[in-house]
Amino acid sequence: IIHPAGKNRVDEKKKQERINKIKELGFDVSEIQPNQNSFDAVTAGPVMERAAQLGYALTMRKFHILFAARGGMGCTEMIPFLENILPPVIPDKTLVGFSDISFIGVYLSLRFPNFRYIHGQNAFSPNLFNGPMLDQKCLFDLLNNIENEFSFPVKIYSNIDNSNKTTLEGVCVPLNLSLAESI
Repeated sequence: IIHPAGKNRVDEKKKQERINKIKELGFDVSEIQPNQNSFDAVTAGPVMERAAQLGYALTMRKFHILFAARGGMGCTEMIPFLENILPPVIPDKTLVGFSDISFIGVYLSLRFPNFRYIHGQNAFSPNLFNGPMLDQKCLFDLLNNIENEFSFPVKIYSNIDNSNKTTLEGVCVPLNLSLAESI
């Protein structure tokens, strides 16, 4: 669980319950939290610390899935820092989140062909386990690399230019259209 965007507003008891529920589904859970308070009192921490922690999570092979703690704001300001700290190649990664996380998900998908972004509930979202069961099933099936009748492959082309096409291939789940807005 990473904190690249908004400040967590879930109390410690509810947070631990959510972590335990994710563990019950068979996932190992680590949480990478900023150590410093943000200067704006809205984001999870200072921009450089959030970018460094995201860079760490993206480059460490032991973290296959990155679950955003919450959305909110602050992801766009990390891009210049990520441009300077990320290597040209990262291990296979999946990022789950929505809201401002969509921007980071699309940015990383366009930069790294082995990066997968799933537009889904954040780790501490109240609806992750209380929302529609079909949404939960699709999300956790995708995290376990199981495609089902509710997902389908898509190709996304960036840099629409006949001389230089970048193709992204992966699974698209039609759960929320706000992802399309960020593309």
